[in-house]
Amino acid sequence: CIAPPGSPALAERGTMAAVCGTPARSRLSRAGWNVVSGSSLPGLPATPTDWNAEGRRLVREVSAMWSRKYIFTIRDGDRRDGMHHFECLFSLPTNERPVPSIVIAVLFAFLPPVLDYGPRLFYSFEESDLRHEWTIEGDAKSGWYAQRAQQKLSLKGTAFESYLDSFIREKDKVRARGIDTSTAFERSRFKPPPACYKDEVNSESGRSGLACASEAATALLESFQMDASVNGQVEDASDMAVAMRAALRSANMYCDMVAPPASLTELLSHIFDAADEDGIGEMAHYEVARLMMATLPGFGLESWDINHLLSHARENDAGFINLKKFTKQAPDLVLSLREQRLNFRKFSTQGIEIPMESVRHCFEDEIKAIVDELTKAFEARAAEDSTRGLYQVTSGCIRLMDEHGDEGALGADGGEKAQTLVALHRRYCRDSVASLPERISPQEGSMVLQMLPEDENGFLGFEELTEAFENLRMEALLNAVVANDLRSLRKHLVFCARRSGLDWTGHMKLWRIKDILLVADQICLSRLQIHTLLCLTEPNTQGDVCIQDFLHICIAIIPHMSNASIFTETAERLMLENAEAMKERANAELAALSAAKVTKQDNQDDDDGAKVPEKQVDRETVERTLLQSFALIDETRKPTPTLPPDAIFNCVFNGSDQQVQGLCLDELEVAGLLAEMVLDASGEVPYHDFVRRWVPMMFELRQHPLLSRYLQPAAAEQMGIPEPDRKSIETMVPLMPEGMKRPPSPLKEEPEVKPERSDSTTAEVRRPSKGNSKTVRRRSTLSRGPTIEGEPDDKGASKLATEKLPPPGRGFLRRKTRMEDQSLAAKEKAVRDAAESFAVAVARAAQ
Repeated sequence: CIAPPGSPALAERGTMAAVCGTPARSRLSRAGWNVVSGSSLPGLPATPTDWNAEGRRLVREVSAMWSRKYIFTIRDGDRRDGMHHFECLFSLPTNERPVPSIVIAVLFAFLPPVLDYGPRLFYSFEESDLRHEWTIEGDAKSGWYAQRAQQKLSLKGTAFESYLDSFIREKDKVRARGIDTSTAFERSRFKPPPACYKDEVNSESGRSGLACASEAATALLESFQMDASVNGQVEDASDMAVAMRAALRSANMYCDMVAPPASLTELLSHIFDAADEDGIGEMAHYEVARLMMATLPGFGLESWDINHLLSHARENDAGFINLKKFTKQAPDLVLSLREQRLNFRKFSTQGIEIPMESVRHCFEDEIKAIVDELTKAFEARAAEDSTRGLYQVTSGCIRLMDEHGDEGALGADGGEKAQTLVALHRRYCRDSVASLPERISPQEGSMVLQMLPEDENGFLGFEELTEAFENLRMEALLNAVVANDLRSLRKHLVFCARRSGLDWTGHMKLWRIKDILLVADQICLSRLQIHTLLCLTEPNTQGDVCIQDFLHICIAIIPHMSNASIFTETAERLMLENAEAMKERANAELAALSAAKVTKQDNQDDDDGAKVPEKQVDRETVERTLLQSFALIDETRKPTPTLPPDAIFNCVFNGSDQQVQGLCLDELEVAGLLAEMVLDASGEVPYHDFVRRWVPMMFELRQHPLLSRYLQPAAAEQMGIPEPDRKSIETMVPLMPEGMKRPPSPLKEEPEVKPERSDSTTAEVRRPSKGNSKTVRRRSTLSRGPTIEGEPDDKGASKLATEKLPPPGRGFLRRKTRMEDQSLAAKEKAVRDAAESFAVAVARAAQ
């Protein structure tokens, strides 16, 4: 009932039950609860006309307290039986969708003062049958106002906004299932353009304009299936015109009275000219992204492809893109992405769904570490200058907004308001991502910046950063266009290897191998995935890696990492194994509590004949030992300690330091750790930063539920990794370009003779393995073209200078090691000279 208990009006009619049952009821529009009509109560004066404005003002006060991000509109309802009804529509328009597709209706009923009792305000959400009441305070002299405190038997003060969010999510699910939830205003604003529904009879077949548009879309899809011609040119002008018309129709920008552009460059120029009203020649990334998302889907590109295109756009510090440069760069990339997408749709399995539980099981700890460190980096950038970020004011109670639009917050205890960083400018987000090279790869960093929500001022919101990285991992698997095509993958990696400094020898230093994968922008690998591939390299004692072997490993493993169906099956198997392991641990703990001696004896019996697990050294000990070993061979004493990469490689890889050998590091971990060395401007490694960054990543990879499986013995058999045909792949895309030749020999008068190539060689390499006393023999396929590996013969050794010991004193061991390195380099030079002399002799004998 609307009248308070004990009211004289109720006393005249009897008990409350009798009053609630006898008067006529009036149902509010779209409400699920009934309000007793005011006219049924005796003795009520006629409602003055100004109470409608008063009720509207009170509804505005209450609605403004609920949320700061939602926009509300109040509509006057009818006046029935002395009560005023209002409908308050909440919506959330965005820059991407200025006309909201979903609105939330809250129904209010305002009862003016009755005799000696004040006014009352009731409300209900949508079709809910739950009735709420908001307390009205004040009096007739000073005025009435809505109480700014927690309401009894209602939602918590800070929960109204989240409650509205729940309605948005529910309506989104309903719309996703094909049910039309569009509003009348939305239907009136989103009518198709005249060119789409205008009946223009075709002179040949008499079909309407809609049929022509459908045929144009079909012709576009057929044009996607056309391969490039032998001369490397794209489709002819007529096919491009068909594609342009279909793309314009898809973007609702087609007009029959205007001829379509003849090329994609012309189309982009027209779009940017129309959008750049001031003729500045630059546009914000946010505006360019909206234009591309509206136009390029007509060319058969997915949102992942468009984000990939936008990641190649160069931005200035303010987040603006030069339109002229982007227009020149974008067409070739769009055509390449379109061809790749077509091949992916043709050969990939459609309809694959990756459960989010699988992504979280495999990458949860890794993503959590990334989000924690990236959030700290965002906060550090914002702390330097408060104008770089956007903050949200929160308190322990209700956020308020007065009738003038001024925002404020009222805490339950009157305390100070807290500010939370919720967004950062695009430039500083990019700098923060670049400051974590051990956590975020360049590919993931550029893509996540495209996926975060952005406003028109260039601020990126990162409140849901964890969900963004989870979606990024899932989308990377579902859109692995290049990674699942062996020919495209081989071609891309060979191109990246040439860009990274591949020379005629076909070898690169171990610490330069990572550049091949870091610049491979067409495959979206995480940083730990790249590190896993680096662990599988096979360097020789000088730190050289055969690029042909490394690319063969990448072509075998990257498609396995990037296959959505394989990932789903592997994740399900890992979750079952994890559940079984947890059950076994629980049973073992219960058994140990009940019969400790028996359990100990059983474990000893089970371990008979098996190797005792070696004790692993903790992370702090590894970091401390490596830093001590590097400091002993560092004689420079610089403010920032640095060492040449060869010195660090010899210390760790070749086992010249006993302390390093005592760490019991696995040979694959050592290769991956040394491959992450980063050189400074002088060509040396700041080893303090190197150790602090990458030793934790090495230990994190050990605990990774998925990637650690690639480093286990017999991983190919256990994980089902097929080995591609090496000869066919090398023939498909040669590693060396046609113009690359061996540099001329010092004996210029003699013709150059290329030695015979051997398929493989077995090299005995001493490496610090877990045993530390065994010699690890690796069989690696190495080219014997320009270089010959092995010990120098007697003739070559006789030409070398006799080794001398350095003078005694401080630094004796370091100087001795340096002289040994110089002697080894001289021996290698002698071997190469002897090989060249032998080749020349063979050529002379052949002549």
